[in-house]
Amino acid sequence: MSRFPRYLRLVFVLFLLVAGTALSGQNASLNVTVDAAPDPVGPNVDLTYTINAGNEGPSDSDNPQLVFTAPPTTEFQSFSTPAGWSCNPPAVGTTNTVITCTSASFAPGG
Repeated sequence: MSRFPRYLRLVFVLFLLVAGTALSGQNASLNVTVDAAPDPVGPNVDLTYTINAGNEGPSDSDNPQLVFTAPPTTEFQSFSTPAGWSCNPPAVGTTNTVITCTSASFAPGG
């Protein structure tokens, strides 16, 4: 069985950011983890992606951006945009899902 069967329903629970730049002469150390559950997943079962990001500093990250591309045969169901971020979730039922989130700044500890 394929890990991502056809018509799998995709549910995004938490989405935080991971890529950006620091002010000139300063550093931002960004990281991201992506977990999927359940694993393995069967046909017509919700697959929940939990995406966590952090900035270990010491500086803010300016204009951070994350682009998440779901497996092509998954079907989008829902999404939660974190406070302070702007994201573009697709319509429910969409496949070939790509979500982009941006923010003006991502502070250390975030």
